[in-house]
Amino acid sequence: MLKGVLEINDYKPFKQAQESLEKVKSEVAKLENNLKKAKAEAQVLEEEAVRIAVLVEMGEAENKAVTEAEKKAAIAKKTVQELEEAVRRKKIELQVKAELVKQKEAEARKMIADNLRNAHKEAVRKLAKLLSQAVEVNQQVREIQEYWHRLNLNNGKFDGLPGTLPGMHWEELLPGGQAGGAIVDTKYSLWIKELKAYGYTD
Repeated sequence: MLKGVLEINDYKPFKQAQESLEKVKSEVAKLENNLKKAKAEAQVLEEEAVRIAVLVEMGEAENKAVTEAEKKAAIAKKTVQELEEAVRRKKIELQVKAELVKQKEAEARKMIADNLRNAHKEAVRKLAKLLSQAVEVNQQVREIQEYWHRLNLNNGKFDGLPGTLPGMHWEELLPGGQAGGAIVDTKYSLWIKELKAYGYTD
């Protein structure tokens, strides 16, 4: 059975970093929306201050009114500046957290790869052990069949038993034989070589 982290979202540090990133994205969107509203309001107040100043020049409004309007416009402008700074800083935080997510994703991918490699190595070793047992029994089956065949060739008597045994051994589980002085690999012997090449026999 596979064990450990096998999905990126199952890696807790990545999941936490991702959630934190999404939270900051939401905060940036909210700040940008507030900034947009603040800019619109500041523009309205600035235009109102200019309008009242013109009225004062024409003697249709008091200086007190323009002072109040300019004060409101200044406060609105300051609010815009503060929000712009807040957006700037929050976007920096967003970049940092986006990089952290990438880092944690890379960690998760490495962990998943390591877990799968280890699980595969363990499973293949179990398979190799079982196959080695099968190879041993397979050889016994083959030897019995060959012995029976030799007896038949020598006119052996088996009192009612059939004159031959079915060839039930697996050729592919036999170790590589020789042909013309060269070793002829079977699928099993090639598999063993590959097993060694991957370091699974260490």
